[in-house]
Amino acid sequence: MDQCTAAAVDELLSAVPPQRREEALHIRHLSGRFAALKSFQLLQQLLPDLDWRNTVYRRTEHGKPYLCGRDGNPLPDVYFSISHCARGLLVAVSEQPIGVDIESFRHFSDSLLRRCMNEQEQRQILQSVNPQREFAQLWTCKEAVCKLRGTGLTDDLPDLLSGSETTKTYCNPATGYAYSFAW
Repeated sequence: MDQCTAAAVDELLSAVPPQRREEALHIRHLSGRFAALKSFQLLQQLLPDLDWRNTVYRRTEHGKPYLCGRDGNPLPDVYFSISHCARGLLVAVSEQPIGVDIESFRHFSDSLLRRCMNEQEQRQILQSVNPQREFAQLWTCKEAVCKLRGTGLTDDLPDLLSGSETTKTYCNPATGYAYSFAW
């Protein structure tokens, strides 16, 4: 994300399909626009055998992105998830549905903690040596599950992790990020 400049955004805008270009141009902040474009470029690099000229990027009613052919049918066995935050990007591609999220360790409010975490998770966070890291780990796990399901953040967040999804969370204390995968 260190390459986030107006010139880099202009270069990326010229390299993406018109639909992605239009979507990116609706993003107000340069950093958000850069992240959206760069993550799409990474997606293209992760799927080098795809005929991108005949592939359309679409979203479900809840905003989950997917790829389809010109005929409008979703591409079989091509699933992906994208996440970005202030200084991080995460793109995953799979042959089965997948969800990912990346977040930095940062301060959280008591109201956010109560709204998003169940009582056990709240205790786990508050009793942790590093509450910001613990919150980021649980939050990314929940958001990855929401992205996997394609529901957005409309699920019952406190009880979200009691489902049947498999999740894996990683932390990088050196960079201050947590990231999670759900499948």
